[in-house]
Amino acid sequence: MLQFTDLVIKFGFFEAYILDAMDSYDEPVRKGTPKGERIGFPKHKYYCSLMVALTDKKLKTIAEENKETHGISYGLLRKWNSEEDFKALVQDHRVLFFSKYISLIESVQKESQINYCQYLDDPDCLAPQHGKISEKDFYLTGVNPTILGLLEVYAGQLLIGFSEASEKNDTLSDNDFLEFVVGNLIIRHINLARGQPDRIADALSLVFAVDGLNRVNEMVQSSGMAAKNKKLTDSAIAMAVNLLKEQLDTIREDLKNRLKTT
Repeated sequence: MLQFTDLVIKFGFFEAYILDAMDSYDEPVRKGTPKGERIGFPKHKYYCSLMVALTDKKLKTIAEENKETHGISYGLLRKWNSEEDFKALVQDHRVLFFSKYISLIESVQKESQINYCQYLDDPDCLAPQHGKISEKDFYLTGVNPTILGLLEVYAGQLLIGFSEASEKNDTLSDNDFLEFVVGNLIIRHINLARGQPDRIADALSLVFAVDGLNRVNEMVQSSGMAAKNKKLTDSAIAMAVNLLKEQLDTIREDLKNRLKTT
């Protein structure tokens, strides 16, 4: 089996993650396990949990794709998806995917030699350069909307951090710029995955929109929408986008002027 970075280069992060997860999974065996004790998921059930967790496919589609090879019916997959241990595994997959994606895209960008002035001259220079890993390897097409939502919140937090640093300091550190670049890249990939490449295509438009995001966060907290897991919901993210879009014209002009003097 190839190393994970080699898989990313060959297949892209999304497919590489699934291949690596399946290769790393040790299917449990009944032999030696006390009677009545659960032995974990067979490999085909584990694979279905990955599909449910990470892809934007409907349960019916996943079942149809696995019917001939593994005998998975729609009814069986629905049953699995109602089981607590299956649902917990789905959640674990999403958290691990999110964490690994962030970790790799940050490490790739950190090792690049791009600086802030280069970005101002050429915004396209943000494409990660790490051996043969390129920006296309981080595409999120087909990724589950829940994961896209988590990534969007994370990117927003990075851009807020950059905004606050730029307001407090005369100069920006390498870490400040790293936050800005990673936030920008994630937003770009999310928009492409949603089929909306022009929707706030330039993350510069987000940088000084702290008030808008904070207002959305306050609405979420006060309405109890985030009471269970303290994460913004898709509807809250949609509200954030709408608030930000209303501010785009003034933000963009103000931002261009401020960046030139940073």
